[in-house]
Amino acid sequence: MIDYCDDIFDKKYLDEIASELIKAPWYAQNVANRNSWPYQERGSHRLLGDYFFHRLSEDDIRYNSNRNLSNNFINAFKAINQRLNKDLRLMECDTNLQFKGMDGSFHTDGRDDQIAYILMLSNEIVEDIGGEFINETMNFTVPYKYGRVIAITASDKHRANAFTQPHIARISVKWLGELNA
Repeated sequence: MIDYCDDIFDKKYLDEIASELIKAPWYAQNVANRNSWPYQERGSHRLLGDYFFHRLSEDDIRYNSNRNLSNNFINAFKAINQRLNKDLRLMECDTNLQFKGMDGSFHTDGRDDQIAYILMLSNEIVEDIGGEFINETMNFTVPYKYGRVIAITASDKHRANAFTQPHIARISVKWLGELNA
């Protein structure tokens, strides 16, 4: 499954989120295709990233130290669900930051019964400089567009390209959801 929508969020909201994220601390702790135990520190590549919400169990939920932004992302997940007519339970929300030369490698975000939403952002309005989202499983490429939300089956192999111009941040916000029980 792959779908995308360009008009879920107000531009003012997107600008506020992008501005807050660009000023936030970023860590090289986002490891794709994790394959080591117990800390999952090895995989195919690292990007700058952070987590804002991780549901480890029904009663164990980890939040980012920026609780306001975590809550903001929880509400954004609800807005995406409503627009896409889904009834998903939030399992995690993470962010990625890429600059030129930091193309990701193909990876998955979850299982067949989960859906990942990916929001495309930047610290500048850009056009025609890369940043596309590539779903290898569906053999489908989605061009970068500021504020675009992509929905995929979480087990689909995918990656995002960085921009081809230097010094421009490509930001992704990813939510992972599963059907409510």
